Amino acid sequence: DYHTGLALLSVGSPIGKPVRFSQRHDCVGKMVIVIGNAYGLRACPTIGFCAGSRPDGSLQLSASITPGTVGGGLCDLNGQLLGIVTGGLGEGEFSQTGLAVPAHQLPSTVYDLLTGKDRMAGYIGITTADIEIVPGIEISTPYRLASAGANSPMTIDRGTIITQVISKSPAAESGLRKGDLLFSINRTPIGSALELMDKVQVCKPGCVIELGFIRHQRAYSVKLTVGKKELGRSGDLNYGRPLTTAPPQNYDSIYSEVERLKSSLRHLERQLLGRDR
Repeated sequence: DYHTGLALLSVGSPIGKPVRFSQRHDCVGKMVIVIGNAYGLRACPTIGFCAGSRPDGSLQLSASITPGTVGGGLCDLNGQLLGIVTGGLGEGEFSQTGLAVPAHQLPSTVYDLLTGKDRMAGYIGITTADIEIVPGIEISTPYRLASAGANSPMTIDRGTIITQVISKSPAAESGLRKGDLLFSINRTPIGSALELMDKVQVCKPGCVIELGFIRHQRAYSVKLTVGKKELGRSGDLNYGRPLTTAPPQNYDSIYSEVERLKSSLRHLERQLLGRDR
């Protein structure tokens, strides 16, 4: 399933007991635990907070996400499954923001995969970052935008800036460059990288989309054919993104608090293991 990155595997004898699904459809503000295989350490827990549901229905959380964490379970403090981690946001393989498919969506996804319905997702081959512009850039659009007339001046004060264009991708073939500021898709304004990603993913491969962008203080539009998202050699659905091995140097107070909680949990775990012996 290329929308979520989930795959259905056939195994031999079941191992352990099935996890219990949480009945909650939202977990905003709740502390959560991610169970993954971080840097080869099996069943490594990471603690974070659920930020809530995104427009595409996925859950966003503040927890350390590594390639080994992807595919792991997102659980509440009662051990019930809230979702499956499908990736992280931000450049590099070490991310402080994770994405997860909610548990209540899993049965329908599994049914589609069982019946052989691979869901393809759109791909244009760029990485982007949100940007706010103060003061805003006043432009005349080359076409009619929603809520604006053709060639009507409008002020762009936010959008998503291209930080990388993957070679030989649809974006590269269309002439888009690093540093272009995207402000619309199919003549509808976009205000964030997440919004752009959501709209591109739901486009079927082969369809044509129109992107509005600013380059050197001038507005342009370009049409490109959406490609098909594929698995890379690493198994990463976002293959082609630049990777780094070191975590970011700046952490906020929430991250520091999470680290303190993790240390307390490790201490508690050692105490419990000592009692079991």
